[in-house]
Amino acid sequence: MFSRLESKETKGRGEREGDNRKRSSTRRSVPRREQLQREILNFCGELIEKALLAPLALLRGTNLDIWSEWSRSR
Repeated sequence: MFSRLESKETKGRGEREGDNRKRSSTRRSVPRREQLQREILNFCGELIEKALLAPLALLRGTNLDIWSEWSRSR
């Protein structure tokens, strides 16, 4: 295990064992960053939606999932 760590440290940036081609970190990281931002915003939006709909669902005595589906279909 220790020899694996040593060999990875000695490789150049963007290279791995058995991989001869170099990778551009900037080209791949920007779309990944944008995708992560979208996923975080979607997740936060769902949390806010559930937080706003939970009291309404409790008042109406219905399941939160029904209210979530109704709001998405609008």
